[in-house]
Amino acid sequence: MNLPPVTLWLVIANLAIYLLQQLFDAFLTLHFALWPFGERLVRDASDVYTVGFEPFQLVTYGFMHADIAHIALNMLGLVSFGPIVENILGTRRFAIYWFVCLVVAGLAQIAVVAFGGGDFYPTVGASGAVYGLLAAGAMLFPREPLYLMFLPMPIQARTLALVMGGAELFHGVFGTLAGVAHFAHLGGMAGGVALIAYWRIGAQTPRPPRRRPSNRDRW
Repeated sequence: MNLPPVTLWLVIANLAIYLLQQLFDAFLTLHFALWPFGERLVRDASDVYTVGFEPFQLVTYGFMHADIAHIALNMLGLVSFGPIVENILGTRRFAIYWFVCLVVAGLAQIAVVAFGGGDFYPTVGASGAVYGLLAAGAMLFPREPLYLMFLPMPIQARTLALVMGGAELFHGVFGTLAGVAHFAHLGGMAGGVALIAYWRIGAQTPRPPRRRPSNRDRW
């Protein structure tokens, strides 16, 4: 499989950091997972640490994963949808899109914990950005039939996004699937929709014609 550059490097980075987690999981979680606002004391086998939110965690948490199933599903989503979206948006915009979805997903998660009274625990995973790719599919190629290994028939990109988004909203509101950052997934989708809408508006906005410079302009 030939992956476009950003998709390829995202896969490599996620896999490399997951391997590092097998050696330094406690250290990486303490410092680079996404922690809620505020500070708490946590204890590991040898010491006590103060943990809490840091702005850089809005990026670093997206390269860490809880277990092999977690990273496998996220990388499957990335290699399934990333190449299509990257080929449409282009390399630069795809990179921007991925990180915007990741950051908005993280902001949604810490907002839910802050205002919803959730437990003080770290969040890891690229799922918010992967859900952003689903949203991109719904906007960029809504009627494109997608063939997924767990479905016996193709499904349109917009239908898949609506089903997955609806499921996340249901689980998030009713708490029927604990241990998953459902609102982070929805945040990633919302961030992606907003960014593509912004790009579309910018592309349709007429720009004033450039004036030829005059002597006064040179002064």
